[in-house]
Amino acid sequence: MWVAHNGKTFDVPFLIFEFQRCKQEMPADWLFVDTLPIARQLVDSDGEKISSASMKTLVERYKIPVDGKAHRAMHDVTALCYVLQKLTFELKLTVPQLLEKSFRVSDITTTPPKK
Repeated sequence: MWVAHNGKTFDVPFLIFEFQRCKQEMPADWLFVDTLPIARQLVDSDGEKISSASMKTLVERYKIPVDGKAHRAMHDVTALCYVLQKLTFELKLTVPQLLEKSFRVSDITTTPPKK
């Protein structure tokens, strides 16, 4: 299972195009979880949906200590590991429920990037 924040609209299509560029097929049995729609289920202390589900907001919400700049591989991986743990705990998501939210490459419709 691969996990990404905004993975369904950014990371997975990016991977699809990179695999195609290398004339390779992405494994059809790979599962992906996008934490962005999961994070959008969160509510604030007033019971209202949170106004932003960005990684920056989630890192701040959960007081996750991260070193380095955002949008750098290790920073983002570390932050996402903690965010996934905190999200699943706060929303009481079980592994089967997380699997229900997963998707495969075949679930994605992509258009070639503009040149």
